[in-house]
Amino acid sequence: MEKIKELLPDWGGQHHQLQGFLSAAVFASCLWGALIFTLHVALRLLLSHHGWLLEPHGAMSSPTKTWLALVRIFSGRHPRLFSFQRALPRQPVPSAQETVRKYLESVRPVLG
Repeated sequence: MEKIKELLPDWGGQHHQLQGFLSAAVFASCLWGALIFTLHVALRLLLSHHGWLLEPHGAMSSPTKTWLALVRIFSGRHPRLFSFQRALPRQPVPSAQETVRKYLESVRPVLG
């Protein structure tokens, strides 16, 4: 906080407490932002893991249990429906031709 206090302009002896308060506020804001950013990156990395998809139904390995515990820790107590929207990894968008081909393939039994 002393480094931040040195960067703030010197307003004279009367405002020494204000300078300390501002440096503490800037330090706390930076610390809070770093914590939020770290949690966001950790959750994004955890949600990009797909190893649990390949396990047999009903059986859960130790790495999957550890992964699930970490996701619960980093997701908070009461996550809302879209609270992880920004933390999810980006998915590729298929081309229009591929979408039409899959659609026609799926409706072929109904039409024919």
